[in-house]
Formats: sequence, C-alpha cells, structure tokens
Amino acid sequence: MDTFKIANTRDGQRMIEEQRWIPLDGAANVRDLGGYPVGRDGVIRSREIFRGDSPHRLTRSDVERLRAAGIRTRIDLRRDEELIRFGSGPIGQVVAITMHAPLRPTLADPGSGSQSLGELYRRYLLESPYELASALRFLADPLQRPALFHCYAGKDRTGVLTALLLSVLGVTDEVIVADYAKTTLVRDAFLALAGEELGISREGELTADSPALAADPETMAATLDWLKMTFGSAQSYLEGAGLSSEIIGRLRADLVVS
Repeated sequence: MDTFKIANTRDGQRMIEEQRWIPLDGAANVRDLGGYPVGRDGVIRSREIFRGDSPHRLTRSDVERLRAAGIRTRIDLRRDEELIRFGSGPIGQVVAITMHAPLRPTLADPGSGSQSLGELYRRYLLESPYELASALRFLADPLQRPALFHCYAGKDRTGVLTALLLSVLGVTDEVIVADYAKTTLVRDAFLALAGEELGISREGELTADSPALAADPETMAATLDWLKMTFGSAQSYLEGAGLSSEIIGRLRADLVVS
C-alpha cells in the first residue's frame, strides 16, 4: 500500500491511502501517477495517467484488469529492436491507439553505477527532446486518456518522461524523486518476470544486484538538478522542443484538481 500526504488548506494535512500499482501477472510496475500533491491544495487527477513496464507478458486476466482501469491508449518508449524481439503481447485488446516514441540511447556498460544511469538520462533529454515533447502533447489530448506510457522496465525512459510530466504539472522534485525510487519496491517481482530475458543467470551478463537495475533517489535528483542548470526548468526544456505553453497549460488544467 502506497501512503502519501496531501496538503489541504481547509482541513490541514490529511493522509490518503491508495493502491498505486495495478496488480498484474505479466507486468510488475504499472502504476497510477494520480494523487501526488501540487502546491498547497492541488493533486494530480487519479486514473488518468499510468506509467509501467513492458506489456508483452500480459495474461488474459491482466487484460481485464487494465480494461477495468479504463486505459484506452498507450505510448511505447521502446526502441525498434525491442519491439521486434519482445512484441507487445495482448495490450492491443485494451488500447485503441498506440503512439511509438522511441528513446534511443542505451547504457553501454550495464555493470556501471548510478553515474552511468545519470549520463543515460541526460542523453535521453539531449538526444530525444522531440519524442519526449510529442509524448506529452499526446497526453494533453483528453481523448487519449486514460493513458499508459511504458518502456521495458518502467524505470529509465519511463522515469525521465514521468519526471518531465510531473515537473510541468507543479509536483516538487522531492515527490518526483520518491516516485522514481518506488520502482525499487517491485524490483524482485520485475526480475522474476524478466530475469531470463535480461540474461541475469548467464555468466558475464547482468547480475541481480547490477547498478543498472537500480532506482537510486540520487540519480533522479541529479538529473533534475542538471535539467534546471542546463535549461532553466522542465517547461523551458519542453518549449524548446516545440511543446507550446498552451499545451502545457492544458495539461495542468486537465490533470491538476483541488
């Protein structure tokens, strides 16, 4: 159970408990971004935007659970070679529209630590600005929501897009970093599903405790600091990539409620 605080100017601070993850047999990290606090009395609207890992292992029961969540579209951040290798499974039975927005840089040394992950995130931001902006433009259209965006593990590419979205919506860096780190809570479940695909058990490849599989808070915190130092803000970065202030305003108007 994921518990978080929401500030409310009318009755002080209240606790809200909610199950953020959608329990699935074939995916471990599909969760709602709703409920995070914005300012003093705002919150992200629930059951509108979901982040997740790859849907290619979904079961028939999983399809029904995603339908029940109301998900109607998705954004796939995986590269072409991942689509060829893994496919998309039965997610097409859930969503009407899929947008493919591949973020192409990869981690050259999977045994490296958080510094390499931080460099990877900076490369995503530098080399895929138009894909990231296009994804948020897609999410700003109310006809495309509720929506799911995902990569393979739901951590790195998904984490960068989540950070941009939450930042322009007015969520604090502290909450963004905490959301990123939540992937750690489902790490074992993800490895149980993906370990063989990732070569976890093969000598010389990834090990279960590889830093490349980590979601350390300092990695995202450093990425957010770099983004501000380099571009001024997430909004400035996205506007430079062609996302208009009007679309950003639409995202806020639709997704932030009191």
